[in-house]
Amino acid sequence: MQHLTLLAFLAIVAVSLACKCKNQSTKESFCNADWVSHVKVKARVSKQQLPDGSERRGLNNLRYTVQHVDVFKVEYVVGFKMLSQVTL
Repeated sequence: MQHLTLLAFLAIVAVSLACKCKNQSTKESFCNADWVSHVKVKARVSKQQLPDGSERRGLNNLRYTVQHVDVFKVEYVVGFKMLSQVTL
């Protein structure tokens, strides 16, 4: 019984110490981003076929068609025409 209790305790500790993403403020997220855009979602298509060789088996593959309302930050030279055709 003691071994079972110890095993359960260790399992709970392992889960509580699992990998966590660093919490970021909105300002930190903005500063760390290569580009930031305010978009309007035009269409959401779910269950898209995954490309051949994809390692994402079992995950939903979603495709969004968006309209860029405003582009607030562009660090690299990227034409706005190219950004307006990005599919996330």
